[in-house]
Amino acid sequence: MIYIQHKILYRICVWLGHFLPALIIDAISICINRSPRMWKLCKKVDKFSNATQPFRTNEWSFSTDNVQEMWSHLSSEDQKIFQFSMVRFNWKKYLFNHYMGIRLYLLNEDDSTLEISRIKYKRLYWRHQILKIVFAFAVF
Repeated sequence: MIYIQHKILYRICVWLGHFLPALIIDAISICINRSPRMWKLCKKVDKFSNATQPFRTNEWSFSTDNVQEMWSHLSSEDQKIFQFSMVRFNWKKYLFNHYMGIRLYLLNEDDSTLEISRIKYKRLYWRHQILKIVFAFAVF
């Protein structure tokens, strides 16, 4: 990952590194009678990147000291009613719901495409690994 501080330079790099290759690949796809998909994919990635930019570029530090202090002052009855202790918080379930929400509300993809997306992700992952190996051999 390359971090670029200036927004204009970042946008130029995105266009040269993402959108221009997508246009070229889509043009080739049209020439060989295949449906163009890269432009649409690049727009989705760019939309997601822009939506998550503040969380990717800033350093966040959270403290739960006040919540823990408040929790310790609650009676056992109130602790049963207001279950907000982070000790038993299910992070795996939270992150799963978080990613499913991103899929649904940011990427506009419903759950019916989940299995197909997983298959496509695995294919893309292995293509990327092979491409890195090819580049490594080309450089050395």
